[in-house]
Amino acid sequence: MGNELQQTSYTIVGAQVADGRTTLSFGDTLMLVQMGPVEATDDAAGTVAVSKLGRVDGAQHRGRWLLNEDRSVALRITNVAGSTFTVEGAQQPLDAIFTDPDGDGRRQFWVSDIGPGDGWRLPAVTFVERVRPNFYRVEAMTEVELSVPWE
Repeated sequence: MGNELQQTSYTIVGAQVADGRTTLSFGDTLMLVQMGPVEATDDAAGTVAVSKLGRVDGAQHRGRWLLNEDRSVALRITNVAGSTFTVEGAQQPLDAIFTDPDGDGRRQFWVSDIGPGDGWRLPAVTFVERVRPNFYRVEAMTEVELSVPWE
């Protein structure tokens, strides 16, 4: 999953088709990699300053997504300088996006590995497990033919 700035991978543990849509399950994996308080926004520069940027993945957030507190808006991160994100895709002023919907006095942000418009690639996978001598279990997403020479 990803875009031209960033790629990541997750294991799909299930898929369900209903009403013409496919919903993928990633199990108990959390794609949100960081959160914290928003300190300031600058619409002209397209930036969101945060109080502290942790070192999750070495703070390599370029290409990830900056979400507002209730995760209703996702903006792609195009650059990170210090503890300031440069974002793209804002359809309204950044202060209108990064609000305090729960009223606790803080405007929170989230960083997500994936976001709207990211591409997906589902590679074919084959798994081979040795059960006992001369006996193997093969699982595959596609048809597999296995030949084992015996001596």
